[in-house]
Amino acid sequence: MSAPVQNRNRNKEELIHSESQRMAEAGVAHLLKKLDSLVTMIKEESKLFERVKQEIKHLMDELPWMRKYVREADTKVMRYADDPEIHQIIDLTFETEDIVDDFTLKVQRHQRQKKDLGALRFFKIKFLKRFICRIRELHEFQNKIKAINNKSDKISTYRAKYPMGREHASTSLPVKRTPIVEELDVVGMENSIEQVTSLLVPNNSSSATTTSRRTESKVADLLLSIIRQVTKVNLNDSTVEWEEGALRMKLYNYLKQRQNKRYLIVLDDVWHTDTWKHLDPSFPDTNNNGSRILLTTRNLEVARLADPSHNNIHQLRLLDKRESWDLFQKKTFPLGGQCPPEFVEIGNKIVDKCRGLPLGIVVLGGLLLTKDRTLAAWSKVHDSVNWELTHGDQSYLCAGILAFSYYDMPYYLKPCFMTIGLFPEDHEIRASKLFDLWIAEDFVRREGEKTLEDTAEDYLEQLVHRSLIKVESWRYDGRVKACRIHDLLRDLANEKSEKLSNARRLSIHGDDQQASSIDGEAQYLSQFRSSRTRTLMCFKNRKMGNELFLKYICGNFKLLMVLDMSSITHNTTIPAEIRKLRHLKYFSCSAHDNTKILKCIGKLVNLQTLIIQGKCIYMPQIWRLHQLRRLEVQFMELYHKAPSNYHLGIHNLTNLHTLSISYGCWMKDVRWDELKMLRKLSITNYGYLRCTKESLDSIALVTSLQNLKLLFGGELPLVTQFARHTNLTKLHIRGPLPVFLFPPNLVKLVLSSINRPDIELMAALGNLKDLKFLSFLPSSCTGKTITFSSGKFPRLQSLEIAGLPNLRELIMEEGALTSLTHLVIRSCDLRKLPDRLGQMRLQELQLHNMHRQLTDGLKENVGENWDQIKHIPSVLIRT
Repeated sequence: MSAPVQNRNRNKEELIHSESQRMAEAGVAHLLKKLDSLVTMIKEESKLFERVKQEIKHLMDELPWMRKYVREADTKVMRYADDPEIHQIIDLTFETEDIVDDFTLKVQRHQRQKKDLGALRFFKIKFLKRFICRIRELHEFQNKIKAINNKSDKISTYRAKYPMGREHASTSLPVKRTPIVEELDVVGMENSIEQVTSLLVPNNSSSATTTSRRTESKVADLLLSIIRQVTKVNLNDSTVEWEEGALRMKLYNYLKQRQNKRYLIVLDDVWHTDTWKHLDPSFPDTNNNGSRILLTTRNLEVARLADPSHNNIHQLRLLDKRESWDLFQKKTFPLGGQCPPEFVEIGNKIVDKCRGLPLGIVVLGGLLLTKDRTLAAWSKVHDSVNWELTHGDQSYLCAGILAFSYYDMPYYLKPCFMTIGLFPEDHEIRASKLFDLWIAEDFVRREGEKTLEDTAEDYLEQLVHRSLIKVESWRYDGRVKACRIHDLLRDLANEKSEKLSNARRLSIHGDDQQASSIDGEAQYLSQFRSSRTRTLMCFKNRKMGNELFLKYICGNFKLLMVLDMSSITHNTTIPAEIRKLRHLKYFSCSAHDNTKILKCIGKLVNLQTLIIQGKCIYMPQIWRLHQLRRLEVQFMELYHKAPSNYHLGIHNLTNLHTLSISYGCWMKDVRWDELKMLRKLSITNYGYLRCTKESLDSIALVTSLQNLKLLFGGELPLVTQFARHTNLTKLHIRGPLPVFLFPPNLVKLVLSSINRPDIELMAALGNLKDLKFLSFLPSSCTGKTITFSSGKFPRLQSLEIAGLPNLRELIMEEGALTSLTHLVIRSCDLRKLPDRLGQMRLQELQLHNMHRQLTDGLKENVGENWDQIKHIPSVLIRT
């Protein structure tokens, strides 16, 4: 050991020894010795800090070439992605990130402690102890960074292995892109559709339809879903109260009692025979009344178990050469164009590689959409696919094609794609949630003046165009609202994530019955532990919402950036230990009336997204969270439990993009004009406070708003303050309105409980030339007639009318609603549909809980008004 190191260790030992005897020896000489030691340590710290700076500079010099190396290998030659050098570099960057983040936490702790010590901290024992701790931690940090640099120096020998050209910045596609092939635009399925239809519809009768997607993890959850859709009864989510046997009996009895009604139940993608064995007893014999159970599966044994006669099993075939080419053209030339003659030969070679697999054709077609329309670019795709299929696993052709689609992705899309794999199979994923997750993990790059949310939306659209995710629902303005991922692509995402992320993302699915006791719970929790985990998502584990689980998370996952517990239905108590998660950027959970958000939430200064589902007592120290981009919380202001100086200080959150919150007295202190980034605002009043005109006047100062919800129980003041808001395109109002004066550029409008006469209301709405989506919810109109006048609503595409029991007549004059494609009417007293409906270009009609006179007149081929709707492609009538 060198002399300086020996001296340093000796000094530390002397100091520690002196500290242990401080209370017994209070002499001046001892104090002088202590100060002398302190001076020595300060000098030592200065030298140590300089060495740390040098090590960090060396690392910063090395990281750019490693970043370039990974990107070049990633974009030029797909097989590089599985080379050990790539994984060594990725592991090195992860290790470095962990070391830096861990040291940052310690520095932040020292800074907080330094403030607490006061002006005379140099003469306090606590300071001396913490100073020693600081030097020790700095020394450890230097050693760790030095070890990283040694690894980096070894890896740098790989630089010459592959030629690396100049790095090109990837650019994302523009926001508005070419249309996507719709799911209804199928190829090669005509005969299958006819055969399945003949099995399902043997005669004419009324029917109720429910579609239940795959939920293999727990049969009780699937039964709950079917019961809700069939009966419209919202059962308690707790399977403790509703055991599987009770649910099975409830569904059986309900269906048995409706022998005069024909039903169709769709069970999509059932994998296991055990699942069908548990579900089968829930369904009465369907032969007597023509009801049907449609079950889809890729497991032939499941199909044979469901139909022992094998007479009702239909197996889909592969596409032939002509059908494959038709599907390829529809995907690669989505605007109805034809493949240019010079691309036909290479295009057919690419299609032949798919051997009739529709998913492979769609994925490769989507990939070609991102390439230059040149023979060289298409030939490169063909050669790359050929290489992947030659060197990959020949036992599963589709896996090779999907793997190639992953390797071809730009580097910035790959982590976004892998994040989607964290969600359970067949899970509906909201686009806005994906954006928040990607931003929290720093996957989204800043691009000019665009917001991070806009760039994240670009990423999502690129994944959609590549056919790597499927759009589940669209927003009113044509943007993606929700999506799903094919289970094969989900498997691919998880496979790549496991290879590259090294337990940095953890997703917990399924039930937690094994955690039924204290010992069992401790054992259950112990399997979920990784100091490197940055993202933790929990789904359907009902006991995981308890305080013990959260305390465990806070103690063992201190580098977490994302903690998502929003899918857990169990009441959540947020422990004070949450303050330990200093790196947390995304936090979402369920909380209920007996829950309050503790002051420690204000310690999480890096939070960008905070979502609390349910009602909380109050929200102290929210104003500290300056990085917040999304805040969604409904709380009750109980001032007998809140401090007298309690305030939210929302105006301090100048980065807020989305705010969903309950109305309260806190609004009087908010300087709304400082929220210049706010795009979406939702305020709900639970009825115990009256909304004031001054409150709305102050909200109206936020001129950047694009989406506004005002959901109130009592009467709203004059809502004319927003009439000049040209950016506002979406408005939802609930509550009586004395005067109408709507923003001029509205695209979507939802009205509820405004209680206005239909003539006055329709006159105000008729001036909205850009309106595309209009929804009348309960108590929005008091009259018996709604009239759409000629020349009005020229762009309206979707119209919903629900919960108006007095409505007897719906009039659509000639020249009105010329763009209408979707019409939904629920729980109204209409006796017939508008006469003009038969000449309109409707694509979808839904009628729910309507008068029998209306539904009888629309029965297929026999109803007197059947001609009005027979041209509509999609008709759903539920009684």
